[in-house]
Amino acid sequence: MQLRIYSIILICSHISLVYAGPAVEDSVKSYMWGLIKINPKPKIQYEPGYWKDRIIHPREFHHPITFTPFELRYGLSFTGGAGDYGQNMPTSWITYDEDFGGSHFNAGKKIAKFGHQLDIDMLKLNLSNLILNTSWLDMNTGINYRYSNLFFPDTIPMNQWGNINPNWNINRKFSPKLSEFSLSHALIFQWF
Repeated sequence: MQLRIYSIILICSHISLVYAGPAVEDSVKSYMWGLIKINPKPKIQYEPGYWKDRIIHPREFHHPITFTPFELRYGLSFTGGAGDYGQNMPTSWITYDEDFGGSHFNAGKKIAKFGHQLDIDMLKLNLSNLILNTSWLDMNTGINYRYSNLFFPDTIPMNQWGNINPNWNINRKFSPKLSEFSLSHALIFQWF
């Protein structure tokens, strides 16, 4: 019992020592249990143009790429359809001039649906560096050449389609080839 009384007296004396000194008043006002803190006077005096540079030019630590003479991309493709690996192609994916009694063309075997694509971008110019003189936004504009084709095109089953013109090549392959020139534009936005 005496041990309890001594421990209570000891704890009360330590609590009184903690609350004995006056608290120094803080100039920072805090709201919502300290989550929001407001300083009455800013401690840092900013130079003129600080806020404009912070908003418009926030990221200036990399040297912008102003000109890209050549960029090459190569990829593999698969001409799909419905079902597993495009095996169940719908009959409406291709239209015929007239009704015929043969089977609908389903774009060939599985191996005939694999292809490749080549993209070449040339003379790409960074417009945002010329107009805004910034490096946080890259607007690269240039000339693009794209080529795509199938690896192993399948033969079109023309002999099943009824009326065959003698001028037609019966061994013609279904090979959708794409070759085009265009204007390419890439936008890279890196805001920090």
